[in-house]
Amino acid sequence: MNPLFHYMKFGWKENRRPNRWFAPSLVERGVMLGNPETPPFVLFLSSLNEGEFLKFKEVTEKRLYLDFGHADCWHCTVMRGHFDSAYYRARYPDVPEDCDALRHFCEQGWRERRNPNAGFDTAYYVLANKDVEEAGLNPFVHYITDGRNEGRKPRPVRPLDQKVLRQLVSVEEAAARAGRNAFDLRFEDSNLLVIKTLAQITKKRSVFLSVSHDRYTAHTGGVQKFIRDEEGYAMAEGHVYFHLCPAFPMLCLAPVASASSFLANVTINGEFLGTFTLAEIADVLGALRKKKLKVAHCVIHSLMGWHLPSLAGCLEEAGGSTHFYTHDYFAICPEHRLLRNGIAPCNAPALGAPDCSVCLHGVARARCDEVVAAFFGSLKPEIVYPSASAREMFVRTRYAALPGRIVPHIAVSRGAVETAPAVRTRADAGNPAIRIAFCGAAVAHKGFPLFEEVVEHCRGDARLEFFHFGADKSTLSGVTHVATRLDQGRSVMAEALKEKAIDIVIVPSIWRETFNFIAYEAVKGGAAIIATEESGNVRDFVTQTGIGAIVSGWEDIVSLLCDPALAEDIGGWKQAGAALRLTPNRSIFTRESA
Repeated sequence: MNPLFHYMKFGWKENRRPNRWFAPSLVERGVMLGNPETPPFVLFLSSLNEGEFLKFKEVTEKRLYLDFGHADCWHCTVMRGHFDSAYYRARYPDVPEDCDALRHFCEQGWRERRNPNAGFDTAYYVLANKDVEEAGLNPFVHYITDGRNEGRKPRPVRPLDQKVLRQLVSVEEAAARAGRNAFDLRFEDSNLLVIKTLAQITKKRSVFLSVSHDRYTAHTGGVQKFIRDEEGYAMAEGHVYFHLCPAFPMLCLAPVASASSFLANVTINGEFLGTFTLAEIADVLGALRKKKLKVAHCVIHSLMGWHLPSLAGCLEEAGGSTHFYTHDYFAICPEHRLLRNGIAPCNAPALGAPDCSVCLHGVARARCDEVVAAFFGSLKPEIVYPSASAREMFVRTRYAALPGRIVPHIAVSRGAVETAPAVRTRADAGNPAIRIAFCGAAVAHKGFPLFEEVVEHCRGDARLEFFHFGADKSTLSGVTHVATRLDQGRSVMAEALKEKAIDIVIVPSIWRETFNFIAYEAVKGGAAIIATEESGNVRDFVTQTGIGAIVSGWEDIVSLLCDPALAEDIGGWKQAGAALRLTPNRSIFTRESA
């Protein structure tokens, strides 16, 4: 049967198309309803004036090149000046080497939602433009010929923000999720705590009481690393290190509870001893006091997961000098990084301010503020700031009236320039490529999505190699993963950076960091640092020491990496880092050092 006759008689009624680019949606709905017995393609052609018809004829003839072999493909001609072959091959290593990358994209790549360059997201464009999908058009060709002139977007606007917002939950939901999972529950007789503590006592007969949000011996992170060190300092001073954390860790305050029902895990001198109620722990501390053991110091590292009235009662029973470490901003807001809706720094606006009311955590902040204030009011702790950046934020709040001091986790000083070790050159390393790394967990607030953007826009650049150092491997292609975990040793990160001859560590944090061990480990590993303007004390560390550069976003990082003078800059940054002396401070045993 003649195909044209079939279409006019049957095909259009069966929703068949007369060609690959026409879709009924191109005809106004009112016109179709007014002519129910006329094929949509006929209605479309009859609606064109002479100029529109000539334009349609021209486009049609160009598309007919598809029937005469790919060498004459009009689509490829359109895309050739915009298609990035090096990026495509780096992003999709499964493309055969003997296959032309542009032809692969034209014939099948776009149908598989592959991207032709770092600036065009095929899957997003199809999803956002249903008419293009319905017409079966190559989305990249459509964008070049029509879409960009029509104001259509080639990729999501601020894709990181959209991803974070989709995953955003309230503190109540966070608490509910945590409540569905129990961690490390091991119920023991509370007399065990008395026996174990007495077995560990020294001539000093004193206890160092520590409070945080999880078991520092079972989890990795900056705070846990610091507590491990603090345990060593306390034991060296002759104290028994008595650590408490919620049995149900959560990134918010615990729901309503009481001392007789709230469960906490106890670790003494690094040994996990079990799960007890806060009432039992208070009784144990009372029993130890009767045995002439006193609590010399109580250091609070985090309020997350705690029922504060119950915790306050327990710590008041314990006695001793009380100190509160501002490792983050949880005491100010349940969004402990002070990111409005998880995506932008808010700098702790006044309660009830418009900037606070538009955030999902604004209501929870107002509710938690009174509880936290009552907790500090009853204990009146000394505030210990890991950095000037952290103190700047807290002095804007009601806690400015409390006594405080700055004790950085790491003391930074300069050695004599002539004593600084020589910086290894690229030739010495035997590899001409510049090696760039992201260190730590692949999470949004640490800036991993910014690192992803940098990798995407630098794919195919043979001068650059990218690495990710961390416990968990990300799915980012084109990046070499190097497994590093705290349980492998204290200096594992610095040693791994040095072994891989990393030149630059990117610290793209989007929140105001109070401290960041990665920055110090990068210097110890012989690398320079690129940090963001929002990164708090990392920004200050880089600026004050001259060990790298400060940028405003991933675009600046890409520009910096493409700068012909980068290799020379790296040499100067490394030399500045080699002259630094990094000395760990001894927790509260160190006087103010900044």
